[in-house]
Amino acid sequence: MENTKKNVERCDTGIRELDALLAGGFPRGSMILLAGKSGTGKSFFGLRFLLQGAIRGEPGLYVSMEDSEEEIQAKADGLFNVQDLVKKNKFRVVRPESIDFVSLKKMLEDEIDKTAPKRVVINSLTVIESNIRDGFEARKGLADLKRKLRSYGITSLVISDMKEDDVCYSLSGYDEFVVDGVIELGFARTSKLERYILIRKMLFTNHPLIPYNYEIDKNGIRLLKPLKPLQ
Repeated sequence: MENTKKNVERCDTGIRELDALLAGGFPRGSMILLAGKSGTGKSFFGLRFLLQGAIRGEPGLYVSMEDSEEEIQAKADGLFNVQDLVKKNKFRVVRPESIDFVSLKKMLEDEIDKTAPKRVVINSLTVIESNIRDGFEARKGLADLKRKLRSYGITSLVISDMKEDDVCYSLSGYDEFVVDGVIELGFARTSKLERYILIRKMLFTNHPLIPYNYEIDKNGIRLLKPLKPLQ
């Protein structure tokens, strides 16, 4: 595990128990891959991350590759009354016309000029990479995007879909090597089917390498207890 650096500024995740495991949150300016199976709450996690920052005065940008702006905003309204945040340019949802890294970077540059976001969520990398045949091009596209966002001091959360039998965290199989941190959301079968969260890696952070059970309700995501064994 990497040593925790006390002088690293942290970006809280909106999940109190997860922040405690991460020495206060994600390293500010980092890019985190949130990979998970269907039904694990990836979109919910991303919205909570943005709203947590927006409430604290940090503008957030949600980039949706599939759902419309209206659909995402409706989901956000279910968590928090976002109308005031939208009016104050603290929370914004956009949907690119083209699904590729070049168009995404251009759109982000335009949005950064408009609202100067401190947090960005991209949902999802899987959609972008499904249009890229070359794994090297996918890796290069993500690396370029990471450098661009880091140059603005933006902490980003990029979402990736995992199939039930997946062992990779991304469609390309390379994204997990490019990003600064990897959070896995999945299901484990104990006496019942339970959601788990695992911090696979995190820059500058001495974190546990065990899965934790978590639950989702109207108040957010709450980590419960270590889940052993993971099956």
